Amino acid sequence: MLKKAFSWAKSLDKRIKFIFVGGLNTLIGYGVNALVLLLVFRIPLGEKATGTQAFIGAACGHISGMTNAYFWNKYFTFEVRERSLLEVAKFLIISLAQLGLNQVLVMFFQHSLDFGIYLSQAVALVFTTIFSYLGHNYITFSKKERQ
Repeated sequence: MLKKAFSWAKSLDKRIKFIFVGGLNTLIGYGVNALVLLLVFRIPLGEKATGTQAFIGAACGHISGMTNAYFWNKYFTFEVRERSLLEVAKFLIISLAQLGLNQVLVMFFQHSLDFGIYLSQAVALVFTTIFSYLGHNYITFSKKERQ
């Protein structure tokens, strides 16, 4: 049964796989981020964070999710088996750009639209997910690049 489930999962379209892995990364990254904001900075739900607090929470969450994402996307989503330092560098660049985009969006949503930190991060997630998929599909794990 496990073999059948694994075979079915491998046969899925890579966009579906990316969304699945993204969901897992979201749980990890957003969870770590929220824990840092709640436990370290003691920011209640609905309240705003300073830029530094938001960045530290996001960075901790992003690093946790990014580490998980690299391995799941490499081997499961994009099915890349080769080892390459260039690939790791591309992954880090796309991921850091994603973190930067996240920060810009979160600050915009907090200060321009008056959203709380948690809602701002949830809305920014939609945009950064699209950015991440395009970057990793066409740059990091591009089959065209490997041929």
